[in-house]
Amino acid sequence: MSYDGEAARRSWTNDQGTLDGGPQVRMVYVPGGGRLEGLLGARARKVARSLMADHDVVHLHGVWETILRVTAEEAARAEKPYLFTAHGMLGKVHLKTKGLKKRIAVALRYRRLFNGAVALHMANEIEAELSSDVGLTPPMIVSPNGIAFEEIDPLPAQGTFRATFPQVGSRPFILFLSRLHHVKGLDYLADAFKIFCETNDDVDLVVAGPDGGMQQAFEDAIISYGLQSRVHVVGPLYGRDKFAAYADADCFCLPSRHESFAIVLNEALACAVPAVLTKGCNRPDIVEADAGLMVPHDPADIAAALSVVMSDPERRRALGANGRAYSADKLTWAAVARTMIENYRTY
Repeated sequence: MSYDGEAARRSWTNDQGTLDGGPQVRMVYVPGGGRLEGLLGARARKVARSLMADHDVVHLHGVWETILRVTAEEAARAEKPYLFTAHGMLGKVHLKTKGLKKRIAVALRYRRLFNGAVALHMANEIEAELSSDVGLTPPMIVSPNGIAFEEIDPLPAQGTFRATFPQVGSRPFILFLSRLHHVKGLDYLADAFKIFCETNDDVDLVVAGPDGGMQQAFEDAIISYGLQSRVHVVGPLYGRDKFAAYADADCFCLPSRHESFAIVLNEALACAVPAVLTKGCNRPDIVEADAGLMVPHDPADIAAALSVVMSDPERRRALGANGRAYSADKLTWAAVARTMIENYRTY
């Protein structure tokens, strides 16, 4: 169930074509209604109410959207078990954004909805601990976000990305792929790459993703460091273009201030690309799988980790192989689905 729109339909059409079982999923679209619908959700409530009799469990992805709130309310009214997947939205960082408004909403309405859920689904133990600070009482299901290998295999041939973006050239490169946003740590990345370049003169940096407000500041920093010939900002990448970038990359770097469970890290591992990430990514599992290096939010530490990975081809291949094996075993949607279905059966 989703609000209707061109982007929503295009996204789901793409998923149906690439995911096993996609054609067996029925999408229900709610007509949009402008600001009033966004506030009250009357159309979403009507559709949600009509669906309750035919369903046994309601699984809500996200927290703050009106369509989710009214669907949870309708599930409670119909005495149907419902659960939320928080997607990081109940952690301290997200609650600080429009913090007063969110805390008022929690106090007046949302805490009752959250605590009426049969469970809250969190992507990792760290997210579960952060969410408990809000005073929520339902059981926590800890299960990662998944990845669909049918989207990835076979990877585009090596060189495909370079052919599409000839400015990248033939040198080895470190890949950043995410929103160009403050939370993603692009300022750390700029400073870290400057330090890295002081002792590494044959590796470039590719930055891919839509501008989330930090692109200009990042590019200004790179120019001030005189590194513009070694940094390639290529804009957003989707579908096979995205996986072509992973196929050509030698290392993936995500220096985020905070993440719930970044899918791009799953993608990098599945593509056998070793990862350098910061502690804010909340992914100790990657270190435990020996698929990457996790460091503090410090440019010098990030640069040192990048140097370790890029200076040792054998170690780089081992990290990549470990990441591929780990993601195939633990991070597929099939593995995630088994966990969720076992939980659904208990409600």
